Amino acid sequence: MHAATVGTIGGAVVPLIGIGLIALVADELGPYRLAVALTSFITAGMIMLVAPMGVHALAYATRRSRVVKVEPKVIDVLEFKLREANDEGGDKE
Repeated sequence: MHAATVGTIGGAVVPLIGIGLIALVADELGPYRLAVALTSFITAGMIMLVAPMGVHALAYATRRSRVVKVEPKVIDVLEFKLREANDEGGDKE
């Protein structure tokens, strides 16, 4: 999970922030420099919000699929909560 978010942040967000900063001081862009900078900053912010949520959803789905058995484990809170939800009839697999 760490590698997925670090790659996204380092590969997309940092360059977008750099582009935004360069666009703010680039006189060659003329009237478009504020639009380029603002678009870059907004895109970087959205990626920073969405990337961790996507990785969390991926990890949750992987854990729920039970393809790989997690051992050794002391306590698995997620498994306990899923059993509770299944016993109550709320979450069906």
